[in-house]
Amino acid sequence: MSVIENNRNSAGTPAPNDPSQTGLRPQRSAGQQGRNPDRPRNQYRNRNSSNRSNGQQYRSTAFRGETPGLNRNVFQVQSESRDPTQFKRTIEALERFCDKLYDVDMRSLFGSDPTIPTIVRPVKPTEVTADEVDIDAYKEEVKQFVKDKKNLSKSLRALYSVIWGQCSVPVITKLVSLPEIDLWKSTGACDELLKAIQQILMNYDHKKCVYVTVFKQIQFLYSYKQRESQSLHRYLEVFQIMTKNIERYGGSFGDHPAYMKESMEQSGLNVDDLLIDVEVRETHRDNAQKKFLAIAFLL
Repeated sequence: MSVIENNRNSAGTPAPNDPSQTGLRPQRSAGQQGRNPDRPRNQYRNRNSSNRSNGQQYRSTAFRGETPGLNRNVFQVQSESRDPTQFKRTIEALERFCDKLYDVDMRSLFGSDPTIPTIVRPVKPTEVTADEVDIDAYKEEVKQFVKDKKNLSKSLRALYSVIWGQCSVPVITKLVSLPEIDLWKSTGACDELLKAIQQILMNYDHKKCVYVTVFKQIQFLYSYKQRESQSLHRYLEVFQIMTKNIERYGGSFGDHPAYMKESMEQSGLNVDDLLIDVEVRETHRDNAQKKFLAIAFLL
């Protein structure tokens, strides 16, 4: 470069690549594309980590219930859970939970027909045969009876809250529409609450026609097929649960004259014989129903 050119640059003539003088925007390297150079690098990092944390929160929104001791066994409507055995499994978890927590025997709540547990009232000994030991023992039994009765009332109200906490929002929405729900809560009527929950999980609507409700349950039973990934034991378990639910709410199977006739004729009986005992007819009706369900299970 000549001395004249060198003097011209030093006198203030802008250099070709000087962005402050030319007004041109500097080109960014590949690592800087799409990034504002005035913004700190860690700000982008924080934004990405925030997005990841939001994604984790979104994925963890599955309903798990309020009681950790029930191991995520909950009550959900059919649109939330397609598992027909959900009610049975949650009931079993509740029974184990009660055995560990409460001093009162709660097993009657978790059978096929839930009922409130009862405390056996002590029997007062007769004055003729009773001695001092019997009288003292009776007094202690009365004290224990009063204590157990109070514990039962307290445990039922606590269990009511536990059951309620395992219900999803759609289930609770249907429960609060029932006219008896406030009375059940005040008395700790866990039996009525469990019956109502089971009806809701079966998609049983108290406000709809019972004919339509039972028909839809039977229709669902007949259309349900064993899945490729489902074991035979699992399929049988689901099938039995569906049939018991339908029977519990007024449905039946195999009550066809042809089935009754076939069963009685195989035993050498005439279905038109009016002298046949009622119990005998009931036995053949049960046999016909079992054969009907066996065919439904296989087909």
